Amino acid sequence: MDSMNSISLKKKLSILRNIIREIKAMESLGIFLARLTSHNMLWSRPASGNHWVRFIAEYVTGHPTGGCINNKQDAPIHLHKFPDGDKPLSHVKARKTYVLHKEHNPDYLCYRYHPIGLLILLIRDFHEYIAHRSGYTNFVSLETEKQYYLLYIELIKAYDDFTGTKIVIYYEDLILKPEREILRIKNILGGSEIRYKTLIHRYDYYAKLSRNAKNRAWRGSISGMDLIFHRTTSDKKELQRRLELFHKLLSNRRFQQVKPYLDRYLR
Repeated sequence: MDSMNSISLKKKLSILRNIIREIKAMESLGIFLARLTSHNMLWSRPASGNHWVRFIAEYVTGHPTGGCINNKQDAPIHLHKFPDGDKPLSHVKARKTYVLHKEHNPDYLCYRYHPIGLLILLIRDFHEYIAHRSGYTNFVSLETEKQYYLLYIELIKAYDDFTGTKIVIYYEDLILKPEREILRIKNILGGSEIRYKTLIHRYDYYAKLSRNAKNRAWRGSISGMDLIFHRTTSDKKELQRRLELFHKLLSNRRFQQVKPYLDRYLR
């Protein structure tokens, strides 16, 4: 019995140490507590359109969204400075509960120990994702490239393992079929029908405002013309090498459930 109590105490102390370590890493107890009380998550890898999705979420719900842990500049979108002094998100109330929290790494302790209410996964073509992560060049080490791909794959696996309310948004669909995809975002978050219709009616205006915000502008396409820029401009041998590497990583038995999410990119 004493042995069992001792093991239990060790586990509790280990959990407490992890909590303290992760709070220190976040640089703010407030950020940690916000993660514990906010159940709605937006998971994506960087440069996948999460800035635009957060703009949409704030616009249609009137609630702020949270950025990544450890990034003080990743503020709610309504706090950004938009071109010409426009304030497209002036109706968002700063003190309201965050409607979404963005995260590139779902393995933080506060997600492992606290249930998520709903989850949105944002996926972008891995060819374009790796181009962004490598600074738009092919001069990235093989080991680094593997790590980028594994993070991308692991995120999709974590989404597939999640059993709660969830949807996948493909970045390319969000740009090419905005009316349909923004409606899906509005519906899962319980947003305003009037604001949804206004956003669709003035789509180009709001998309450009979001893209050109002065704090953390997103670099994505709003026209669909450059969605597969790096896939089409990369050297054919380089493209084939990437596909072979990606297929090899996906062949791991741990990732069997991931491939169906990526069939559109593997051809």
